[in-house]
Amino acid sequence: MKRAVLISWILLVSLACNHKKTSEISKYYTAPNWNTKSPRIPLYEPLSVYYDRYGSNKWFLSFNDIFCNKRHNYFSIGSRIDSLKNIGADKGVVYGNLDKEYITMNDTDFGDCAIMNSTGTMYFPLAKRLPSQGEVQIELVDSIKRIFLIPKRWYIINTNDTSFNYIFQESEYKTALKELSITETLYNIDDIYNQFNSTGILPWFPDSIKTLLQ
Repeated sequence: MKRAVLISWILLVSLACNHKKTSEISKYYTAPNWNTKSPRIPLYEPLSVYYDRYGSNKWFLSFNDIFCNKRHNYFSIGSRIDSLKNIGADKGVVYGNLDKEYITMNDTDFGDCAIMNSTGTMYFPLAKRLPSQGEVQIELVDSIKRIFLIPKRWYIINTNDTSFNYIFQESEYKTALKELSITETLYNIDDIYNQFNSTGILPWFPDSIKTLLQ
């Protein structure tokens, strides 16, 4: 009888400790879904990746996660990071690449010269010119339907200093990662979501969070 009481007491203490540990963790690190229907992957606050089940059926990056109290509105200026298949995360830095894509700009009467800068903003100079440093030319491939081709590009989001940049040359991208002492490791989005949904822990989580989740 005494032994049964002792075991019950130990279980209660264990459950209480586990509850205390999990209550100390922000929901940002523990929620595998939003509204039970939209899968999500936490990165570094306030960034996360969501799966759009109601539109594109693709993974996209959110600059202000719904479960995070931190807000950096300037992160999202001109940016659109979606159709994700792989992503990298290391030491507070999120990085990866986006394949070339076609976009239609038939709602504008601007000229045929289009340029994208390092924040992802696309604009039309009054006079045709070559792109400057940190910019890239956007090719007009259909003048009737106003379809433009955005070339492959790389991105680096540094939550340590709240900076965000598109990079249009792979060599410059690799150099930038090296300067930050960041690996070039990319994780498959679907695989990493399955890992998060199964274990509740991701490779880039801070050690303090991993300890509380174990």
